[in-house]
Formats: sequence, structure tokens, C-alpha cells
Amino acid sequence: MKKHIKILAFALVLVMLMLPLLSCKKKGGTDSDTTKDGAATVEDDGLPDVTYDNYKFRVLVRKSAVHQADFKVSSSSENLVDQAVYNRNRNVQERFQVEIEPIESSDANSLAEVSIVQAGEDAYDLICVFGRYFGSYSLSGLCVNWYDLPYVNMEANWWHQGIRETFTFANKVFAMTGDISHMSTASAYALIFSKDIFDENNIAYPYDDVRNGTWTFEKFAQIARTCAKDLTGDGNIELSGDQMGYATLGWGGPYDAFFSTGSRMVSTSAVGDPIITYANEKAYDGLTKFFNFAKESGQWLDPNDANTELEAAVIAGKVTMMDRPLQKIESYRAVKWNYGIVPFPKMDESVESYAANTAGSNNLLLVPITSKDLERSSVIIEALCQEGSKVVIPVYYDNIISLRTSQTVDDLEMLGIISKARVYDYGYYDQKLPIGGLLFKLAQTGSTATFYSEYNNVQGQADKILKEIMAVHTAS
Repeated sequence: MKKHIKILAFALVLVMLMLPLLSCKKKGGTDSDTTKDGAATVEDDGLPDVTYDNYKFRVLVRKSAVHQADFKVSSSSENLVDQAVYNRNRNVQERFQVEIEPIESSDANSLAEVSIVQAGEDAYDLICVFGRYFGSYSLSGLCVNWYDLPYVNMEANWWHQGIRETFTFANKVFAMTGDISHMSTASAYALIFSKDIFDENNIAYPYDDVRNGTWTFEKFAQIARTCAKDLTGDGNIELSGDQMGYATLGWGGPYDAFFSTGSRMVSTSAVGDPIITYANEKAYDGLTKFFNFAKESGQWLDPNDANTELEAAVIAGKVTMMDRPLQKIESYRAVKWNYGIVPFPKMDESVESYAANTAGSNNLLLVPITSKDLERSSVIIEALCQEGSKVVIPVYYDNIISLRTSQTVDDLEMLGIISKARVYDYGYYDQKLPIGGLLFKLAQTGSTATFYSEYNNVQGQADKILKEIMAVHTAS
């Protein structure tokens, strides 16, 4: 029976992900579009019927095995996701007669190569950079505007529309992601919950609440309080030996809570300019509620980026709910408890949609200004993204839910909701702006006492950098 459910889940995700391919065309395009030299385009996908004489399409990948996986994989790998990436690359290579050539950066962030692009050397066609450091390229004027890539269908569902909208200022966007990068999906935070503990407490799984828009922080907190248990009988509920209701880390819960209020650190004004919207009352109230809850007996907020004791408790099945990037689930292969996956709750029902905090360590994609043939680059990039949506993302989803979950169809649906809800807040992602780490600072004290004062300390610097950002975006 479980096997049949898994097959159904995989078929469902294929259908869900194929729908955009059937309904989306290049903006303004038709089935009979032609290239600039008159060549007929391939029907449906908006890409030209061209080949490139085995051109080596050079992708700068980070010196990080995990984050290289978007492009650099071995043909002999037994990992199903690696095999899917290999097949995607092969399909694009065969169709356009190119060779996808990953080039490893000399550092884990792809920042050592900034000087190569600055020197004007045509060394890369596409650059994968540590997400929060993309400003090292963009603020130096080293990135092509993605809207200038003629065959990249920026409004198609295989490109993440959240980042397109939030990173576009003055009709320019210099960093993108989408189904070309399954590691971007992997960086989305989800709320993982123990179905076993829910069952023991006769608590319904929150899937229907998610669907109905009624999955709120209040409901989440009440479940956490109910499920926290003093298993040792010493009168205290501690991470060591007891059952926790909820647990999180400094770069997780505080950011989840902030975004769950509908707040953003940087927003776009009515005229298309970036404006800082971090220090608002709605965010303050939501974070206060979150930190007060996290201090309760049975809940756990570690201010750091990792905690071995917490991981041991999670592996042992002693944590009811925890927020983790999806890629973290890979480390839960050996657990003996069943888990479910849902988005972090809205702070209340008035918030329009769910928000998935997205780890700043994921890949963002840049096209360097040294790239000599933007039409060719755009064809290959678009093809990789379209193929990723068909070939890689379904396998990645299936890999997550097949590890240890008993209701795959529900969890599969939740993965789609979480992926769409990914938040790429410019204020968090451009590390040069001094506001992205403010929530992590609050986690150190577990309080909003310095929420406004910490922002006031950096406001002048943040305004100055925003002006520099706009200067780059408005440059001719």
C-alpha cells in the first residue's frame, strides 16, 4: 500500500509541475516565433532550434560539495537526485550541442573570482554564489540584468517569482533562482512534525488548516504546549531526556516568525525603489509573541547556528515540531519515527499567505557582464531551468517524502506550497545591508527589548547602501 501511495505522489507532482509547461510561453511569444536570424523556434517551450558546435557553457560552482550539486554531479552517482541533474544536463547538451562545464571556485562562496570578472576576463557564462554575498558582484556592476536575457522567460513558473519581484528595482534584477537550482528549494525552511507524537496525543495533522489558510501561530503553539512532556518525572521539561514541543535555532525561528507576520526587511515602493520596512509594529508584536512562547517550559530556542544536543533529541524522536531547511531532512534517514512537513504557520489569519524563510547559504545565480553571447547564454539557462522543473524537482520532492513519512500525498502537496512560499528578502540577502543579521542578534537574548534600538544603530548605514544599490540599478 505504501508503495502505491508513493507512486501516486510521484505522479501527482509530475502533473502539478507539468501544468506550467503546458500553459506558459515566452512573454509575447507564439508557437511560430522565430529567432533574430529567422530560425524557427521549437513548439511550446519558446526556445530556438539551434545548436552551438559543442560550446563549453562554463558554470562557476562553489567549493562546496553540497552546493555544487545543482550542476556538478557524477554520472556514476547512485543518488537519485544526482542522476536527475545529470539527465537534465545531458538533455540540454544533446539538444543544443553544448557541454555543461562546472568550474570549481577557489572558495566556498565564489567570491575569489570577483576580481576575474572585474578584470574583464570572459571566464564564465553563469556564476553560482553564496546567496547572501551576491552583492559583492552586483554592487560592483558586474552582473547582467536578467531582463536583458532574450530567451529567459522571467514570468514563467519555473523561475521563482518571489525573488524576481523582490529583487527587481528600476526594471533590473541581477540575481535569480528557480527550478534550475534544486538546492534553492532545499534551502527553504519547513516545519517538520512527528506524526507519532501527534497520534499519541490524538491531534489531527495540520494539512487541512494549511489548505484552509487557518494554520496559525496560536494553533501551532497550543499543539507544542500539549505535546511537551516531563518524561523523567523531575518536574522540569528539558531537552535532555524529556519531550519538547518545539525547538529551533537562531537563524531559524526568529526569521520564520518575522516573515510569518507578512513583514519584510526591504520592500519595493510604489515607484519601484527599495525601502526599509524592517522596524514595524506588526513585526515587533509577532516577534514578542514568538520569543515569549520560546521561553516557556517545553520549548527550546538555541541562539546559535547548530546544537549537537538538539540534533540528538530530534534524531531520537523527542521533539514534536522543529523548523529546518528541507536539505536537513537528508540527515534524518535513519530515524525510526514518522514525520510530516508543513509550512511555518501564519502569525494570524489576517496574513495573506505562508512564508518560508530561505537560508542565505543557498545558490543564487548571476550572469557576468563578461559573457559575450547573451542570446546563447539565455537559451542554455532557460533550457536548464525548464528541464529542471520536469526532470529534477519531481525527483527531489519524492526523495524528501520517501525518507520517513506515511502520508506522502499530503506532504508532497505541502512541499509545493513551501517552495512557492520561499522568501527572498533583499534586506536579508544582500549581506552588505546591515539589517539581515538583526534577528539573529535578538535570538541571543530571546527578547525584542532591543528590536528598535538595534535598527536605529544601523539605519544610517543601511540608507546609504540602499542609495548605492539604486545607483547600480539606474545606471545606463
